[in-house]
Amino acid sequence: MLKHCSLLNSHEWSEVLRKGFGAERIETVGDSGNLLVWTVFSKYGVKVAYVNFPVGLEDDAASEIRSIESTFRVLRASGVHIARLSTIASVVAGSPGLVHEVDLVETCIEDLKVWQESQLARSVASKVRKARKLGVTIRTARPDEGSLLHRMYSEVIKRRNGRHRYTLGYFQALCGMAAVNKSVSIGVVCDAEQTTCGFIVACHSADRSYYLHGGFLEEFSHLRPGYIGMVWAIERSREFGCSQFNMLTSPRNQSSLVEYKESFGAASRKRRYFVAPLSLVGRSIVAVMTTLRRLQRDI
Repeated sequence: MLKHCSLLNSHEWSEVLRKGFGAERIETVGDSGNLLVWTVFSKYGVKVAYVNFPVGLEDDAASEIRSIESTFRVLRASGVHIARLSTIASVVAGSPGLVHEVDLVETCIEDLKVWQESQLARSVASKVRKARKLGVTIRTARPDEGSLLHRMYSEVIKRRNGRHRYTLGYFQALCGMAAVNKSVSIGVVCDAEQTTCGFIVACHSADRSYYLHGGFLEEFSHLRPGYIGMVWAIERSREFGCSQFNMLTSPRNQSSLVEYKESFGAASRKRRYFVAPLSLVGRSIVAVMTTLRRLQRDI
């Protein structure tokens, strides 16, 4: 069993993804005995499976990438066309069935137990103090606030010209899960009049926490809700007894987001993403995607 993202391997998490995306769950066991949980998303008849979504393989399971063909046979038998997986970049892939897709920057506070807000960089600490002085607070989200989170998430995606990946049903299910499972922390940032400014979502395993979502309404940017939210999530993770706080990867061409994460005392490294075509349809799609990426690099 994987030691780290136990919550994100749970049936409760799979149920959130089912409600949000209609996703399926497939379990396989790697050669070293690790349970690998695959989330299968279907669109236009094509099934794509992601391992340990959204984190990817971590250090206790990364060796599975070297001997993963037995797992792929299970996925093929389940009708999966493409498998997607990721590991830290220092892990060398040995499977000939894997196609390197992209490297993204993953940011993490490696030693959460010694993290202190008082040791934040002066510029960050100043933003946090200013927000508190202006009466900014953060409260736990209510079970019925999924639509509120989705609205703020949608505004952030539009502002950043990003892809709208997460649905209203997903955020509703996530709020429902947080109401009964303390391993999910959802904070709603409010101004002095208790008007909603932003939000943050983190989840906790036995020794690691993960930053899943966060954002704020642009009209309240002067209140620095993103800084208050992140400090809250980090402190919640410490209270949970976690030793690391993984902020996950940032999209390409968003260096400011990486810098924001690092400003809380985190360090960054590369996470390497792979795809594995498991059918004729999958091979065709991967071939087209690979060609398009090469064209984009050459232009």
